[in-house]
Amino acid sequence: MPSIQQLLSIARKAATAAGKAIMEIYDKGDFSTEFKEDNSPVTKADIKAHELIVACLSESKLPIVSEESVKA
Repeated sequence: MPSIQQLLSIARKAATAAGKAIMEIYDKGDFSTEFKEDNSPVTKADIKAHELIVACLSESKLPIVSEESVKA
């Protein structure tokens, strides 16, 4: 099991990567929105942030629950 310090480092890495990706998408002016099966909105930035966060957090070996990974 990773230490608290290791988990915090992983979380910071995930947040930084997701934030950077979100800003890059919005800096390009891409505000397009799609709708999931449950009719809730999701943007390209949401999906990219989800992918990066899950990739980073998978290092922790802890279960990951995310709104974007739930099938409606």
